[in-house]
Amino acid sequence: MTEDPDLAPYQIIIYNDPFDDPEEAARIDITGQVTGKQSYVEEFQNRLNDERDPFIGEMTDGRELLRYVRASYTTGYIIATYNSERTQEIVEELSDAEYEEWKSTTDIDTSLSD
Repeated sequence: MTEDPDLAPYQIIIYNDPFDDPEEAARIDITGQVTGKQSYVEEFQNRLNDERDPFIGEMTDGRELLRYVRASYTTGYIIATYNSERTQEIVEELSDAEYEEWKSTTDIDTSLSD
């Protein structure tokens, strides 16, 4: 069975000031697309396209990207969280083989290659 892409995208949601006055700044999905407030979208797109970043430059799949964003954007002033338990499961809990099997059952292209 193919998963419905309308139920996706599998996303990380980035919030500013998460403890006092949470404000959604942007969402990054497993396909590498960034949406949200324009200034934040531009900032995140610039960072994701920065070839000088040794981590992002080596990424080939959206799963790697979401793991990286989740880890690197969670600080005291900004928090990155999954949009659903299913996203967290796909990104964090599936083995590489299980993830490849999941990709084969969905129409979502998680490749970050141009």
